[in-house]
Amino acid sequence: MEVRPLLSIARRWIRLLALGYVVGAVLGYGLAAVLPKMYSSTTTLLVGQPFTATTDILAANQLQAQTYAELATLRPILQEAITAVGLNETPDALADQVIAEASHTSNLLTITVSNQRPDAAAAVADQIAKELIALAPPVSASPGTTAANADATLTVVEPAVAASVPSSPKVLLITILGTVGGVLVAAAIIAFVMQGERNVRRLEAGNDASPSFSYQVTVAAGPRADAPAEPIRIPQQRLKP
Repeated sequence: MEVRPLLSIARRWIRLLALGYVVGAVLGYGLAAVLPKMYSSTTTLLVGQPFTATTDILAANQLQAQTYAELATLRPILQEAITAVGLNETPDALADQVIAEASHTSNLLTITVSNQRPDAAAAVADQIAKELIALAPPVSASPGTTAANADATLTVVEPAVAASVPSSPKVLLITILGTVGGVLVAAAIIAFVMQGERNVRRLEAGNDASPSFSYQVTVAAGPRADAPAEPIRIPQQRLKP
């Protein structure tokens, strides 16, 4: 594809493209400003003992971490966290704000909570961690403590901290998407108009190239005045005797 026709089209429609760019950016930024701000906080827990010696024990810890991650979003755990923190939300609504992930390369478990209040997000994340720790089997200091019992423990290694910057909405990302959308809409309008112009030119070219037809009407003339008159013949009738 040649560049010169594209540059010609861009010069012709530069104002419409610029209008789409500006309108899209304004709409994207306005949408980002209207959306509610959400703050996220994360609590990190260690499943089992750190620096696990064998691969089998590490795999078992990772499996247990996955189990704890699934427990973190269950209704009883969320209800206990709501009651302890004093949130005015249902467990189903809170479940949409909680993300619990178990690492695939270590025995760490992260619990991330999003809320419109940064302090509430941090408090809920820490409270869910406390509820999971309460479910974990306790480790006894007696000599009869088993390795499986020790490997199932939970320990908070990094408590949640109230965020100072909202995690969503992503103002820059939404603004960029709005800008791209505005330019695409302007490009679609340009393509529609140019296609209409091509159709009109095609019709005009077809009308100019169509053959013209002339009609000649021949009127039969009457008899000439100087033509000799033909005799009129009357058929004879035979008389009866």
